[in-house]
Amino acid sequence: MGNIGKVSVLLPTRGRYVALQDSLYSLSNTIGSELINLLILVDNERESYEIAKNFDKRRVFNTYNVLYSERRLYSVKAFCSLFEKCNTDLFVWVSNTIKYRPDWLLKSLNFFKRVFPDSVGVLSLGGKMNKANFGMSSKKFVEYNEGEWFSDKYKINFCDDELTCRAILLGRYFCLENSGVVMDPSIIKRELLFGSPEEKRVMKVNDRTVFYDRSEHNFYLPKNKIYEWKGFRNIFMELKG
Repeated sequence: MGNIGKVSVLLPTRGRYVALQDSLYSLSNTIGSELINLLILVDNERESYEIAKNFDKRRVFNTYNVLYSERRLYSVKAFCSLFEKCNTDLFVWVSNTIKYRPDWLLKSLNFFKRVFPDSVGVLSLGGKMNKANFGMSSKKFVEYNEGEWFSDKYKINFCDDELTCRAILLGRYFCLENSGVVMDPSIIKRELLFGSPEEKRVMKVNDRTVFYDRSEHNFYLPKNKIYEWKGFRNIFMELKG
């Protein structure tokens, strides 16, 4: 593996427990799984906790930790709680709707180190080109990003939109197409993670309002750090410094 170090994988989960089991088996087949510190936080839902706690291939990872919250956290708080437990510089955020090609980790690590030789950046591993639904970053980037990863201003949505926009404004964003990290959209449609569709709608509307309000101020990034750019179509320009 050369001098490639350990990387934390942050996985919050609630519901979708059948998908979680499939996702964990897929992740356990990763080439280089011994590099992974896997952190799972189960958000007030016992079925997923039992599956994660009793997963029979957990020893293929460098470390394997399952946390449980009796209180409903929702996705942003869960992600931020996992980030607080992360003890490696590099980390990846994912969900239990994802399956992995065996070469995804080494491909992503090598690409990240090539594009961001100083490790300061955000690499989208899937979803839309201009949105890191799931991806790879580093604590060095978080420090450069004014000490912030996912903003706690959000509850369930738009945290990854802000992260992506901030990384673009800082000239530190890239999207790796065909990373080998694949989301199954049919899982999302099958299982409801909220008490009602109305509860989800209200929270998404509130988060969207926060996002657009903050975007009008370039997310409060210092002007001397903002990278000159002309929109999402020009994100692959050469990095500064």
